[in-house]
Amino acid sequence: MHDENVKTVIKDMPKQRYFAVSILALSGIVLSLILFVLVHNWEQQNLRMEFESQAQGYANAVQNNLNQYVGALMFLGDFFNNSSHVTRHEFANFVDSALPRYPGVQAFSWNPLVFDEERMLYESSARTEGVQDFQFTERSADKQLI
Repeated sequence: MHDENVKTVIKDMPKQRYFAVSILALSGIVLSLILFVLVHNWEQQNLRMEFESQAQGYANAVQNNLNQYVGALMFLGDFFNNSSHVTRHEFANFVDSALPRYPGVQAFSWNPLVFDEERMLYESSARTEGVQDFQFTERSADKQLI
């Protein structure tokens, strides 16, 4: 009888060992998955914060650039607002000094408002100043240059 008890105990031991090893392996897998999810979420949060930080830096740089160029336009507007009459020559001198400071600006354009009755005077004045073949053009209703 003693032999039977020993055989039963020996027989049950591998089942208990397999159960313990299985529980340990399952616990390790579950713990690994939990740690993976935690580290993944932490890493994603760090990447998001790094991206937002870099994006904010670029946004600030673009905003500063735009503010400078808007400042140039406002300065040009002040030039016109504080002058009773701006000639082509005065405008050219003014923008020649401003353009090198604003590499993002390709050109400033002098486009005075000229009424029909002043047209001939402006055209002859431009020709007198050395702008050959100067004339005003506009688009007709059917988009033709006239």
